Amino acid sequence: MNTFSNKITLLRKCIPLLTAIALTAGSAHSFAEKDEAKEGSERISISTLRAPGATETTVKTMRKKIGEADKTDRQTQEKTQQKQKRLQKNDGYVWVDYATVGFSADLDGDGFFTSVSLDFDVDTDYEAIDVYARLFLSLEQGPWIEYAATDNFLVSAFGDDPYYVDTDLVEGFPAGYYDLRIEVYDAADDYLLAIFGPAESGELSYLPLEDEYEDSGYINDPVIIIEDNGGGGSVGSVALLALLLLLVAQLVKSRKSICRVD
Repeated sequence: MNTFSNKITLLRKCIPLLTAIALTAGSAHSFAEKDEAKEGSERISISTLRAPGATETTVKTMRKKIGEADKTDRQTQEKTQQKQKRLQKNDGYVWVDYATVGFSADLDGDGFFTSVSLDFDVDTDYEAIDVYARLFLSLEQGPWIEYAATDNFLVSAFGDDPYYVDTDLVEGFPAGYYDLRIEVYDAADDYLLAIFGPAESGELSYLPLEDEYEDSGYINDPVIIIEDNGGGGSVGSVALLALLLLLVAQLVKSRKSICRVD
């Protein structure tokens, strides 16, 4: 009778240990699943565009699979585009005169913003030319990731006519310090006409940004849920029961245990 009572006491003492083991295993699996899903998840940004001289705005959403646009090495990409830039220096008929950046929406107060506003002025020696721009962000010397693109717009040699782009970084932009680059293309033949980035203006470097998904104002702190979906992936009640049954079987065979009975 005393032996049976001791085994029951032993089992009760081991239950917290087994529960902790199951929770730890489930947590590790949950974080592993999150890391694996990140590669296939989407990078999403929503931009409000206003062309020079326009009173109306256009809203564009850009969605790309994470990993598809990240494979180009930044150094190789820059060498190719700088070469093209040097080839067109003799022409020099289109250039970005200036660009300014602003930030907003930092609901968790961590110093990283989910909205970035950009206005830039494209000038030309010609009377007028139709162009469009592609905008890129680079996280801490990583690859350039396109986050917005304008419609075709007309630039002229007369006056100051900036283009305005206000962007909400929705998902796929982890917190960090970003560089920003503007690429201007000829709308007629997609030829790269001008590049304007950190090398041309320090204002386009070291931008503290993050997406809305990471901002605590949009989501709660991560909660780990351990469940059994029948797929053999999660450590849940079935695994915990199996561990308890294994312990009972070992107790029947022997009085020895990893748990010390006082």
